[in-house]
Amino acid sequence: MENEKQHIGQLFDRIAGTYDRLNHLLSLNIDKRWRRKAVGMLRRQSAVSGQRSAVSGQPSVVLDVAIGTADLTIEILRQGCAGQVTGIDRSTTAARRLCPMRMRRTI
Repeated sequence: MENEKQHIGQLFDRIAGTYDRLNHLLSLNIDKRWRRKAVGMLRRQSAVSGQRSAVSGQPSVVLDVAIGTADLTIEILRQGCAGQVTGIDRSTTAARRLCPMRMRRTI
C-alpha cells in the first residue's frame, strides 16, 4: 500500500509541469469555474460560522490538502478570501518547486 502511494506521488511529479494546461484543455476550463465557486462557498460559509479574521473579515488561515500545482490556493488568495493558505501534498515536485514559482508569478 505504501509503495503504491509513493508510486502515485512519483507519477504526479513527472506530469506536474503540464498538468494545469492539460486539465484546463480537457475540462474545457470547467476546473476554473468550480474553483471560483468553491472559494465563493468558502467565503459564505465563513460568514455564517463566524470564523473570520477581525482585520479582513475573511478566514484567517485555510489548509489546502493535496495542493498540487496550487490552483485552488492561488484562487483563494486572488479573491482575498484568506490571510494565509497552508498547502500540503504528497508530490514533492509540485509542493516544493511549482507552487512557490506559480504563486510569485500570479499573486
